[in-house]
Amino acid sequence: MTVLQRLPRKLSHLPQKMLAPLPKSLVHHSSSSGDTMMPTATRQSRADSRIGKIVRFPGGYFKKPMDSSRQVLVELNHQAVIIADEKEAKKFIKIRGRLFAREYHNHLFAGRNDSDKYDAHAKQIILINKNTGKILSGARVILSGKAEDFYTNQEYILDDLMALPGRKLEVSRVCVHQKYRNGTTIVLLWRGILAYALKHKAEYVFGMPSIQTMSKVNTDKLFEYFQAHGYTGPELAKPRPEYRNFPTYDPSFQHRPPHELITPLMKIFLKAGAKVCSTGNVDHDLRCIDFMTLLKISEMNQRYQKYTRPISR
Repeated sequence: MTVLQRLPRKLSHLPQKMLAPLPKSLVHHSSSSGDTMMPTATRQSRADSRIGKIVRFPGGYFKKPMDSSRQVLVELNHQAVIIADEKEAKKFIKIRGRLFAREYHNHLFAGRNDSDKYDAHAKQIILINKNTGKILSGARVILSGKAEDFYTNQEYILDDLMALPGRKLEVSRVCVHQKYRNGTTIVLLWRGILAYALKHKAEYVFGMPSIQTMSKVNTDKLFEYFQAHGYTGPELAKPRPEYRNFPTYDPSFQHRPPHELITPLMKIFLKAGAKVCSTGNVDHDLRCIDFMTLLKISEMNQRYQKYTRPISR
């Protein structure tokens, strides 16, 4: 399940330089010795103050500064999205468990690091502060061809989706540090995920964005909202019956408009051209609703195609 807890509902404060077409001078270049990073010491922009003061994040830092040998997907000022190595992946998995345990008050994550069988053939994509190495957010990705067992398959039967031609990239276990839940962090992580998909020639990105409700009423209203706004597509995933057992009473139920329930990352996903391919399933462990969602990269909305361009600054 893709989890983003209580993120800001608007991205209006997003730096304009991330929304406007990127100058050629910002494109990340390669040399015979590998990728290089452009210096950032002289570029402490106004975005720094928006991101906030760096705080200690136990388990979420590097012992050595990041160097040019890192597998960098996206860079902007003092932040970078990278492919975590084995040691960094273990740190991020511990961070996931701590966040889920604390924010969901969930005993399932208490005293463990959230690792499961899918991590064995997955990659962890993490957003870090380049100056300190601290992890600000991250996601788990699994690429078809390298693995055929997906996390989404727990809740949905994926036979029709897997029959589509081309490679698929699954995104799950998204989490963001409490101090960095802002538009900049979300968009950079999204760009990193797209960069990884393009790097491996994936044609589809899919996952289960989560909505923090367990109400059948809210779930039905959300699906009606997706239909009314053209966000639904062919039913390429069939819900497993055990995940359609909604509770008869949801103590957290609130009458809220559907657009207020959708997380910022899911909004970007949908506006980029993704389609909801099935009705919502209920996850009793994380107390949320999951919607199977699929993006065909070649059909991405033109406004969001700039997110596929490499940046480095």
